[in-house]
Amino acid sequence: MAVALVVGDRPPQAKHLCDLLVAAGHTPLTAAGVDAVTAIAQRHPDVVIAAAGTDGELEVVREVRRRHPLVPVLAVT
Repeated sequence: MAVALVVGDRPPQAKHLCDLLVAAGHTPLTAAGVDAVTAIAQRHPDVVIAAAGTDGELEVVREVRRRHPLVPVLAVT
């Protein structure tokens, strides 16, 4: 079971991703855009899933990779 941080600014999209993760036996956490970097430091997820259309999505991915290089990041379009 993995802890996945879902980064998204659109609640319906984030909820759908969380529902899929729960169905697969994982534990989802959520954060909006720029709050993701802080959430990673506090919650220590196994993976970060960045939803397309998130404000500053690419910047979030870059910052996560810079600060937490061992945490896998998946960008979902």
